[in-house]
Amino acid sequence: MKFSDLVLAGGLLLAGCGQTPPGFEGSYRLLDIDGAPIPGSATLHIAQNSVSGQGPCNLYRSENVSDWPQVDLGPIAITRRACLAETGEDTFFGALEQTAIAARDGRILTLTGPDHVMRFRAE
Repeated sequence: MKFSDLVLAGGLLLAGCGQTPPGFEGSYRLLDIDGAPIPGSATLHIAQNSVSGQGPCNLYRSENVSDWPQVDLGPIAITRRACLAETGEDTFFGALEQTAIAARDGRILTLTGPDHVMRFRAE
């Protein structure tokens, strides 16, 4: 392999570091968890490795410490609003915390973990 080939390959690797692959970055609205809607609504926003949004009641933020499409969320920071009704908070954050892989098909983003499947639609 020539030196120029090594430089090009190294540049391509560096260009991909910390970047979201095409198709994942954007804003989404939760459709269902394990095929069933949850009370309330929730959103997800992906910008590079930053993951944030509005749960059924509280705002949240985290970082994907892995490289997309692999997902390994660091600690999820969640606001502590007083939720007046059961809004699906536990179900939503429980599923989000154990997400391991992301896949996108058209406008549908699927986050899958060992116990749950979350589906979102691009906004």
